[in-house]
Amino acid sequence: MNNIIFIWMPWSWKTTIWKDLATKLWMNFLDFDDDVIEKVMNKTVWEKLIELWEEKFIQMEENLALDLDIQNTVLCTSGSLPLSDKAMIKLKKLWKVIYLNINIEVVKQRLSIMKVDRIIWMDNMTLEEILIYRKSFYEKSFNYEFKLDTKWTKEEIFKVFFDWFIKI
Repeated sequence: MNNIIFIWMPWSWKTTIWKDLATKLWMNFLDFDDDVIEKVMNKTVWEKLIELWEEKFIQMEENLALDLDIQNTVLCTSGSLPLSDKAMIKLKKLWKVIYLNINIEVVKQRLSIMKVDRIIWMDNMTLEEILIYRKSFYEKSFNYEFKLDTKWTKEEIFKVFFDWFIKI
């Protein structure tokens, strides 16, 4: 297959790095939140999450992922899509799934800078508990893993991945 799928913790620079990567590799770019959920549902992710709440939202994401039919595409999943085993089994069979393993402390720092106050299960768990829980799903859902150094710039992350990709 000629697709690449990225999974990771929320706020891992998905649109600032991977959109550029898709362009450089002459591939399409698809952001699951913006280009799938919001376009199909005709609502923002936040509005859909409020409407469906958590479990039904994850089911909706799963259904949308199971219906995906893409080629020559860099796909960035939502932070919660890897919580669906069915969706990830499909994606893992069909495409290269890349897990960008970023230190939880870095993710927490970025979240505080972005002033985000709501992700799935925020009412029931601390942010750290959510991230640790999600990490267990991410770690079982990939074909390749990149452990990203917390000191790397966006440009360094892009170069490391691009150099790796053109070698495979």
